[in-house]
Amino acid sequence: MFFNDIKRLQKEAAKEDPNAIWELAWHHTWGQKLPQDPQKSFELHHKLADQNIPGACYLVGEYYRLGYGTAKDPQKAIPYYENAAEKNNEHAIYRLHMLDQPENDRLFAPYENDPVLVTAAVYSIALCNGDGILIHYPKALKIMVLAAEAGDPIAQYIYGDMACRGAGANRSFIRAFIWTKKAAEANYPPAISTLAHYYFNGTGTLTNLQLAYEWLLKAEPYGDSDALFDLGVIYYHGYGAPQDKTKGIEYLKTAARAGHDRAIKSLKELKQPY
Repeated sequence: MFFNDIKRLQKEAAKEDPNAIWELAWHHTWGQKLPQDPQKSFELHHKLADQNIPGACYLVGEYYRLGYGTAKDPQKAIPYYENAAEKNNEHAIYRLHMLDQPENDRLFAPYENDPVLVTAAVYSIALCNGDGILIHYPKALKIMVLAAEAGDPIAQYIYGDMACRGAGANRSFIRAFIWTKKAAEANYPPAISTLAHYYFNGTGTLTNLQLAYEWLLKAEPYGDSDALFDLGVIYYHGYGAPQDKTKGIEYLKTAARAGHDRAIKSLKELKQPY
């Protein structure tokens, strides 16, 4: 349930309805139907974090890091990032990665110090994934665009995926390709392998086996089983790279050991153990 009436929204939030709390916090962050109020936004997201909702845990960490609605305390942020990361929140995983390797801090620029845009990214993804709330693609899409255009690669990737699937808007493979490419160029791992698939299959762009091969090589260090399978196919058949059947079979075996169904099937057809 989503709320057009602000009084009803406040009433439902007072009953601890997580959907209402998320939306009320968004209004206080963005200053739409209610005055912008960083402290109130922090308090409401903290309520959701206390329920171990990953996106809210990440946002509370960001608010501590930025000093938004609360005293600035980067050390206090870390347990909230860790909590969210344990629940596979992508923003939190990469935030922790950057704390360990600040020289590689590319993913969140240029929007990372704007709490409104940070909140837009996380709230829109929560609406896509059901992160403690109901899934609502049209509402997610409207907010996702803000974060994607601001440069959040995770939002860019999910926006591209929504365009590919036609979730929340008309399907557009061209739009899917454009936003996935932006996220891949920011080194977001799922986007890298997806962009390679787009080049390989001609999704939203012209088929380009050479570019598919180059992007798959970039995806390989992340252990993406789809990328490993595709590299196996490319090497085995010589698509976009010099043919090397031995190398191709090794990639297929690595993908199969990661549980990739098509790699397992291919090896069975080639009568190769894995």
